[in-house]
Amino acid sequence: MEHRRRKAGKRFFENHAQAVAAIDLFVVPTLTFNCLFAFLVLGCGRRQLLWIEVTRHPTAQWLARQITEDMDIDARLLGARQ
Repeated sequence: MEHRRRKAGKRFFENHAQAVAAIDLFVVPTLTFNCLFAFLVLGCGRRQLLWIEVTRHPTAQWLARQITEDMDIDARLLGARQ
């Protein structure tokens, strides 16, 4: 039964990979012991870098802007308030 579920999940991902993106927010230490915060979007279909942005001081507004403007997602769907 578990094997069948894995096959179905793999088949689903293969069929929809062009529409799937992986998103990560991570810390990059610098040589001067400062921290940079990077936002990364990878397209799963062709395994390509779609977007990367780096900042020293991330805020909720900065992160929301990355998601809404740079990925063309409507802010109303995310519940963002102006």
